[in-house]
Amino acid sequence: MKPKDLNEFPSWVLLFVGIFDVIRGFMHTFNIFWAVETFAKLDLSVAKDAQLFLLAAFGISNYLTGFIFILISRKAKHLSVYMLSFILAAYALG
Repeated sequence: MKPKDLNEFPSWVLLFVGIFDVIRGFMHTFNIFWAVETFAKLDLSVAKDAQLFLLAAFGISNYLTGFIFILISRKAKHLSVYMLSFILAAYALG
């Protein structure tokens, strides 16, 4: 197998993760009330502004990571395996 072939599948997986992250970022920033009602189930009767601010801030970080993952998956496919490993380790530790 050529090295290019070995990087193809991980780059597609990272592309999917990036697109998923961008969608999550959209829900956290622009569809915030729908996301609260549908997924987060937050009690907005207490510290409503703080909770919504934190959701929006998390959405911005989702945009950043999503677009970085998409960029890596398209322009630096050889780094996709390392990025997926880093994501797995970060979720396992955090």
